Amino acid sequence: MFSEPSSQAALLPERCLRKRLNTNHCTRCLDVCPSSALGLKGREIVLDETKCSGCMACVSACPQDALVSDTDLDELLCLIKAGRDVIVSCVRQAQNQPAEVVVPCVGLFSKQFLTAIFVSDCRSVTFDMLGCSKCGNREVATAFMADHKLVIENLSDIAPSNLVIAQKSEKPQNAAIDRRSYLANFKKIIFGVTKKRFTSESPSANHQNNKGRRVPYKTKLVQNLIVGQRDDSRKRILSLLGNCLSVNDKCTCCPLCKGICPTGALNIERSEQGKKLKFEMLDCSGCGLCVEFCKKGALSLERSTSRLFG
Repeated sequence: MFSEPSSQAALLPERCLRKRLNTNHCTRCLDVCPSSALGLKGREIVLDETKCSGCMACVSACPQDALVSDTDLDELLCLIKAGRDVIVSCVRQAQNQPAEVVVPCVGLFSKQFLTAIFVSDCRSVTFDMLGCSKCGNREVATAFMADHKLVIENLSDIAPSNLVIAQKSEKPQNAAIDRRSYLANFKKIIFGVTKKRFTSESPSANHQNNKGRRVPYKTKLVQNLIVGQRDDSRKRILSLLGNCLSVNDKCTCCPLCKGICPTGALNIERSEQGKKLKFEMLDCSGCGLCVEFCKKGALSLERSTSRLFG
């Protein structure tokens, strides 16, 4: 059974973009934090755990997994893909049914995660948000609902909608579940789902690709969820979640952008015609360090946002 998750995010400063490039001024986590738990000490991002409301918006916003939760999202995906109706609720409200999955807050779920659920063969996932309107994290909940709507509107032709938000006063409806049998079979459900159906690395894992660079969790999610998709479905998913890099004629194919890229999404391709900058969309986290570090102003990035605020 899912253990009760921590209600606080954890900061891994060594992963922060500001550590990789000393002129970087990324504030994505600061911009989405509703409780002012994140701040700056000099140039470094710092987390005041006494202020953290556990909304996990920073976890969804950070492109490099510098902020993480102890909720096992891979385990949750395995449960969802086991063909069950799942209800997800947060630690702040009373659980109405024995099989509910408890998370710190719906702010934990990025567009990438919602898309991974949406294109899966799960029966249904209901997000119990009955108390969100009165919660201190209601701004985060509102942003989550906007992402939920965006995923459904953009991908409705790929799969039927299996993501439901419960906001009315009645309890979420779900198939009747016997608590004893559910708990007895839960471990079998989780570990019986083969890795070939869905494999990814948890945010705390230090996954590396063959270029020796670390691929963040949300980026790995996108890589995995398009496997086996039809070409038209791949295009729809990547139009929603992919990051597009444009290169103008100022590019001299110097190795600066390749060197600063934390995921290995850039490489220099050599041929008889000369050198060419090669961009791999599926490895790109949208961090933008390449654009910032390019001395020629040859690059521009159109990025997918992990959370819709404002």
